[in-house]
Amino acid sequence: MGTDTDRDHKTTVRMQSKHAGEEVLCARWGQIGTPVLLFPTAGGDGEEQERFKMIYVLRPLLDAGRIKVYSCDSVGGRAMSAEGRTTASYAAAQASFDRFIRHELVPWIRHDCESPDIEIITAGASIGAFNAVAALCKHPDVFKAAVGMSGTYDMTKWLGPPYPMDFYFS
Repeated sequence: MGTDTDRDHKTTVRMQSKHAGEEVLCARWGQIGTPVLLFPTAGGDGEEQERFKMIYVLRPLLDAGRIKVYSCDSVGGRAMSAEGRTTASYAAAQASFDRFIRHELVPWIRHDCESPDIEIITAGASIGAFNAVAALCKHPDVFKAAVGMSGTYDMTKWLGPPYPMDFYFS
């Protein structure tokens, strides 16, 4: 059930993000098709989708050239689960992650697809579902649909008041 890297046409890059303020691992599987940005879970990295067998499950769509799958490190999710984090620090990290997605990852995906205005589908599970839906809601000019699988959408369970505006808009 493992994946064959050559068959998956996997590419990984490490982006030094000016928005996230750290290096972010980004991965792509497939060659052609509709781009799908698959957000990892809270502590996940850009290759989590492969280890959790999502790429294996999506292989028929990848092989048929219907989709290309992209993923990146869960920068915002790591901030949420970091020891000693505050609501304000998480909200700031989430806002930075959103800027990374919109202003660094989306241009990379569009360049890879050789289409400067291609719309992207987002998807994810748990915190990844939150990020997928939030990306669509914040940037409907970039993302055309979101698939939230077993999503975690109410962050008040982990983060208490006072809620900064960045948290509210997430």
